[in-house]
Amino acid sequence: MSYSGYSLNGGVHPCLPFYERMLQCAKSEALPIKMCTAQTEDYLECHHRKKQYALNYAIKKELNNIRIVALPRYDEENDTFVPFSQATADHIFQ
Repeated sequence: MSYSGYSLNGGVHPCLPFYERMLQCAKSEALPIKMCTAQTEDYLECHHRKKQYALNYAIKKELNNIRIVALPRYDEENDTFVPFSQATADHIFQ
């Protein structure tokens, strides 16, 4: 594998320590494919950020669900709907 370790702006790439650990493990083990899976997974996660993107998607989805649950409440005096920020289930379903 060839890896320069430099980012586009000329500094050190943030994944360089993970790559160096993976490379050191691969050089020291007789069966690097089986023995260095944790280091390889750490490097690939740093490089591709699949778990981070999945976590961000789950958080955005949950926040969207909270916004959907935050229904406006009906104001009987003015005959209008008033936005209800941060509504709880007790307020909505009373």
